[in-house]
Amino acid sequence: MVLRVFRWSPGSRERLQKYWVRARQGMTVLDALVEVQRGTDPTLAFRYACRVGMCGSCGMVINGPAAPC
Repeated sequence: MVLRVFRWSPGSRERLQKYWVRARQGMTVLDALVEVQRGTDPTLAFRYACRVGMCGSCGMVINGPAAPC
C-alpha cells in the first residue's frame, strides 16, 4: 500500500511524501507508520502512547477526517 504523509519542517516547503509499505492482515495505520520510521525514514516523527485507541494521543487525519489509531 502507499502512505501519503503530510511533511513540514521549519524553513522547508509543505509536501506530501509517499512511502510504500507491504500490507499485512490486521495492520493499522500506526503500525505502517512505525514500520516506515524504523525501516525507511527515521526522520518521520509522530507521537503515540497506548496504541489501543483509548487515550487519543495517536489520533490521525486519514483521507480528510480525523480517525483514532
